[in-house]
Amino acid sequence: MRKFLGIFLTFVMLSIMCTGNVGTVIAQDNITVTVNGNILSFDQPPIIKDGRTLVPLSAIFEALGVAVEWNGEMRTIFASKFDREIFMEIDKTTMFVGDNFAVTRLMEGTLTDTSEIKIIELDVAPMIVNDRTLVPVRAAAESFNCIVSWDDNTKTVTITEWE
Repeated sequence: MRKFLGIFLTFVMLSIMCTGNVGTVIAQDNITVTVNGNILSFDQPPIIKDGRTLVPLSAIFEALGVAVEWNGEMRTIFASKFDREIFMEIDKTTMFVGDNFAVTRLMEGTLTDTSEIKIIELDVAPMIVNDRTLVPVRAAAESFNCIVSWDDNTKTVTITEWE
């Protein structure tokens, strides 16, 4: 029995190490997200990973009126609203934010003044869960000048646009 237990524990530890995912992911069906007072619904529930709430990007950005371009081959996210743009990559913790099409010029290689770009290091990278792209809700919404709050008692993310 001890030999079996030892082999089993070794297998479990090797499986965990091979996945490369050392972060904690908690599925939370009971997370509520509101944008400007409207409760959003999701086909993939938000999750909490390493203390950060990730939500399906299409639902959040659609509610905020943000245009999104997804490149499945490159696994990149480009989003824009008015003159504000952001760029993120799946499994990468760097997010680029800029005004006046600075992110577009960065991607094209024509940006001459890098001070036009804000580089934000995310605590948790965007990820794909059940074929849905999830992004850290606070970083994504605040990049478009929204106020974001979290109520731990009710597990509610509140997003309010302001400008």
